[in-house]
Amino acid sequence: MFVYLLKMIACSGLLYAFYFFLLQKEKMLVFNRFYLLGAVAVSFLIPLTLFRITIETTVLQQPAFVPSGTASSPVTAKHLPFIDWLAVLVYGMILLVSLVLLLRFAYRLWTVKRIIRKQVCQSFYEARIVLSVEDCLPHSFLKYIFLNRAQFERGDIDTAILQHELAHVRQKHSLDILLIELIQIMCWFNPFIWFYKKSIQLNHEFLADHAVVKRTGNTQGYQRLLLKNVYVNNSIPLASSFYFFTTKKRLLMLQLHQSKFAVLKGLLLLPLLGALIGIFSEKVYSQQEVKRFSPPRIVKDLSENDILEYKTIMARDYSKTAKGYKMDKDDYNRAKYLYDHMTAEDAKTVVNFKKAKIFVRPTVIRDARVEQPEHPGATAEEMVEYKKVENSLRVPGKPGSYRGADWAASERAADLYSNKMTEEQRATVRKMPPPPPLPGRDQSAPVPPPPAAPKNGKQLAPPRIVRDKKNRAFTPPKIINDERTRFTPPKIVKDTAK
Repeated sequence: MFVYLLKMIACSGLLYAFYFFLLQKEKMLVFNRFYLLGAVAVSFLIPLTLFRITIETTVLQQPAFVPSGTASSPVTAKHLPFIDWLAVLVYGMILLVSLVLLLRFAYRLWTVKRIIRKQVCQSFYEARIVLSVEDCLPHSFLKYIFLNRAQFERGDIDTAILQHELAHVRQKHSLDILLIELIQIMCWFNPFIWFYKKSIQLNHEFLADHAVVKRTGNTQGYQRLLLKNVYVNNSIPLASSFYFFTTKKRLLMLQLHQSKFAVLKGLLLLPLLGALIGIFSEKVYSQQEVKRFSPPRIVKDLSENDILEYKTIMARDYSKTAKGYKMDKDDYNRAKYLYDHMTAEDAKTVVNFKKAKIFVRPTVIRDARVEQPEHPGATAEEMVEYKKVENSLRVPGKPGSYRGADWAASERAADLYSNKMTEEQRATVRKMPPPPPLPGRDQSAPVPPPPAAPKNGKQLAPPRIVRDKKNRAFTPPKIINDERTRFTPPKIVKDTAK
């Protein structure tokens, strides 16, 4: 906040210096009016301007594996809240002074309103003349022109003076005064705001003088009127007074003509604004990596059984004839998953999977379906369920060996592996053996031979469809070739009706 205030003061000072040295003596009255108001606003906005500057940096890719034991959430130290009492004191003083100035501003507005309500008013073109019984000089505020009642009734007030105050009303100069007053209340510590206020008031007088001369066409007569009424009165708050203390500057401005370099001086404002934005704007530097750095991949530590399982797969599938490894797709995916999730130390103790010569056997089509079809994927809960069953059946120290379990658990695991998991999910687990046979069924019993042909040489008639009492046809069982349970064909009943 303190840096922003310093930048704001510096911007307002440089913009006012540009007006003071280049624009103040030029007869660009309307341009100067809006320049002074705009310069105050711009001095607030330029320090708030934000620019993002991207710096390209070259970063080499260095992927790494970080065990889960070493990867942890960042520890944030607890710090007690720090209170900068000096900043609190400074900002408190600024707010206190601003509050006092705001109360004074409100009181002055209330004073003007009370005068308007108590005095006699009458219309005058777009304005209303307030005839005050108190001794006052001609001045204007908003749409009201304040005059001394006795002087107005005697006709002592010149018509040019009324035209001057009417020009203030028509050009709404009071709005500029109110705006700069509010800014002065908030930024009373900015010394340049006071210079802006005086310059705005002086420019208002230039504009009103120009309007009177343009209407009457008598420049010399108006100058004599100014010399006749040279004195100062500061007792009227928030007013654009005809008798302003800068009469000398007003007389000189009436004699000036617009120079040939006025427009050129106005154009010099553009490079000034560019320089101010470049100096006082807020800049944020961000780095753009030409080669993005691969952050360390946090993986889980593999257990001893997982390492032993990887070694078993590589030893079992090694082919001496091909001097490489011949493995099916499940073993390949499983071994690749285990090797990718090893730490650097564990990877040095096993066969390098990436450098090994591996041949993946083609998928064998058995029965009438393809093994391990692709599925939408098992949910996280189902994967946890499968791993629980796998861990419960695994024989310690013997990778790939499983002990018997209840038929329902094994059947559930087989269903998840074959009908739910995707290829990526299957690679993260070990394929379970088929479930044990159902109780009471002997899988080793041979399949009964087909019935022999009749001795009399007659051909057997096709089996007759037997219907039950409700005349419903018997639906033969659906023949499914299942490796886990041997199917017993239905008994063929000979039709004796014929």
